[in-house]
Amino acid sequence: MKPIELELRWFGQYTDTPPQVVRFDQLEKVFLITGETGAGKTTLFDAMAYALYGMGLGARSSAAQLRSQLAGEEHSTVVRFVFEVGGTRWEVERSPYNFVRKKRTGAPEIDKYVRLTRLTGPGAPEAIPPDAIGERLGRLLVLRFQDFSKILVLPQGEFQQFL
Repeated sequence: MKPIELELRWFGQYTDTPPQVVRFDQLEKVFLITGETGAGKTTLFDAMAYALYGMGLGARSSAAQLRSQLAGEEHSTVVRFVFEVGGTRWEVERSPYNFVRKKRTGAPEIDKYVRLTRLTGPGAPEAIPPDAIGERLGRLLVLRFQDFSKILVLPQGEFQQFL
């Protein structure tokens, strides 16, 4: 899997003013994500994992922990991730935790969604039905969440063990 673009709105410590966009396709083939503690590095990895698997990494796995604490009821938390597998580009968009008002009572309720679209390749554009997204992503990525999280993020202090 080759990451192309990651967009975050009201996810982790990121807001959407403007939406935060990382264009991986404009970086070198090998790159390093660095920064001060609390700068949002792990949140980027949480967003990729959430987009692909529906859960964040480590301690931030619940929807409430992924949603920005700065977001109000009127703000939508969204992760959009474009990636390439075998020369075909895909876009997955997930929303973990958004408020909507019930029409009859006006009471708030939580809404979430996921969309997967083939952007290039045979049959593109193709929107995958929501009930088939997990299975399709599993076939595309050929990695379970546990394997993906070990490959994507090397926990602090375990680099020597990895080598």
